[in-house]
Amino acid sequence: IKGDNSEILLTKYIDENFTPLLKNINGVILEGYSAISWQDIKAINPNIVFISGVTKAMENLEDNLIISMSGEEKIIYEGAIELEK
Repeated sequence: IKGDNSEILLTKYIDENFTPLLKNINGVILEGYSAISWQDIKAINPNIVFISGVTKAMENLEDNLIISMSGEEKIIYEGAIELEK
């Protein structure tokens, strides 16, 4: 991970060992659930998009795939989506 706020971490779970990574990434997709509370994650990185409980995420999402995420709706889109200003 480059840590330039352009990347999304895809993993099975996160715990406190992932804290340094959370500071400089754009999002997290988890197959399972987080051992870190949502409040703590937002304190580490207020702009992070976080979706957990994504069945077969590691199997279905490939490296370097460009995606967009909606943390509020819990949706992952393939490709880049421009936000309205």
